[in-house]
Amino acid sequence: MISRTCSVSIEKADTLYKNMWIFSHGIATLCASGQCILSGEEIEAMLSGTYDMLTARV
Repeated sequence: MISRTCSVSIEKADTLYKNMWIFSHGIATLCASGQCILSGEEIEAMLSGTYDMLTARV
C-alpha cells in the first residue's frame, strides 16, 4: 500500500515503514517512561514532519 500511495518500490516503502515505526516507537517509549511529556498535537507534528522528510528522500 505504501509503495502504491507514494509511487515507490517495495524496498523503499519498507524502509519508510521501518523508519516511521522506529521513530514512533521511540516517542511512545519516551512518553511511557516519563522521559518526556508531549501533547497529542506535538506528537502529530513530529510524526507528520518526519513522514514529510522521509518521503521527500524517497
